[in-house]
Amino acid sequence: MKIVIIGCGYVGSALSKFWKDAGFHLTATTRKPERKKELREVADEVFILPEDGKDFDELLDNVSLIALTLASDNFAAFEKTYLHTAQALAKTLKNHPTVNQVIYTSSTSVYGEQQGAWVDETKILMPQNERERILLATEQCLLECHKESGPNVCILRLGEIYGPGREIADRLKKMSSKPIPGTGENYTNLIHREDIVQAMDFAREKKLNGIYNLCNDVHIPRKELYNRLCKDKGIPQVSWDPTLSNPFVGNKRISNAKIKALDFIFHHQEIF
Repeated sequence: MKIVIIGCGYVGSALSKFWKDAGFHLTATTRKPERKKELREVADEVFILPEDGKDFDELLDNVSLIALTLASDNFAAFEKTYLHTAQALAKTLKNHPTVNQVIYTSSTSVYGEQQGAWVDETKILMPQNERERILLATEQCLLECHKESGPNVCILRLGEIYGPGREIADRLKKMSSKPIPGTGENYTNLIHREDIVQAMDFAREKKLNGIYNLCNDVHIPRKELYNRLCKDKGIPQVSWDPTLSNPFVGNKRISNAKIKALDFIFHHQEIF
């Protein structure tokens, strides 16, 4: 199987290594030529994406599966990174019938504010800002590809990502000297990088189509999470300041029942 991964950052690089080790032919993409040597360690080929992001024809020759694990360095590039990439890909897919599946890592932030309620994939979406509206438009653009007799399109809506190099306790050590924005009352929805990689391989193996939430079962208020981690790791307790803008907007508890019903197993259900 020939696979292309568009967006080889924290998640995409780990996914590329996993699939390469499994014997698939991996092409990793980047817009930064200086990353070519680094990505050759986790992929068979490295493709430098054009700056205009419009031409995927050469990239998709004889490809069976495309994984999009996109991430933007800043908000100014957010629409270009997500929506424009999806639009260019959707246009090019029509010329590449060998592609039978697209797997895209979206975000549970598209659900917006839900007042702490449980949320599944049927919930009405309530994006709160331009970033969330762009993420939703990206999902819709890709899902349209399947409607037009195209490949299966699997959308995995990720919670807050943690894992090697991004452990929450390590973040807390850096944050302990200053107040954290908000009250800490919002529920957490977490997903380990290893479980993301396993879920994407599960989606490939099962040829999944449609939308699936991807969060583990740790749904406790952020304040409780941080307090327990500080105690467990010997970190000074953090303080909160509700007058500061909270980056974790949209209070909700994300249900993972849909993907669990297909017998997907989360291996990282505890973080303490």
